[in-house]
Amino acid sequence: IIYQQQNEQSYPSQEHLLLQLCMRVNKKLSDNINAYLKNYDINDTTLMILTLLSSVDGFCLSPTELSERLDVSKTNITRACDSLEKIGFIKRMASKEDRRSKNIYLTPEGDLYLHQTTRIYGIYLKEIWSCLADDEINLLKVISRKVLSYDIPL
Repeated sequence: IIYQQQNEQSYPSQEHLLLQLCMRVNKKLSDNINAYLKNYDINDTTLMILTLLSSVDGFCLSPTELSERLDVSKTNITRACDSLEKIGFIKRMASKEDRRSKNIYLTPEGDLYLHQTTRIYGIYLKEIWSCLADDEINLLKVISRKVLSYDIPL
């Protein structure tokens, strides 16, 4: 940043530092969560898939719907679903609307596993955010939603 500031007085160093900080926080949270979830043989993507499937009617979504709702690439959804199917937590079945496509269904085993993991995971989530006061958490939510909803021109 010093180099940019020396060569261009108007360089947005505060914005640069803020972006780096956000990226570091995201990486730290993701790394910590995945390290914790590794004890339960899952990762953040597989947990999000199970959680989302458990919350929709029929416990079923298409891979495209999973990808869009979770903002995860279709490739990563496929990879995660492969591992979840292998351990029996989801099932791929032909779509009733389009037999060429498959839908992803949460199995009873996947639902049970999710309920068991969610209790333990909830304790860990509280620990992650325990360094922030309630008003700081609320402010972080407001700011994060604002940044996420802003359409950045390219």
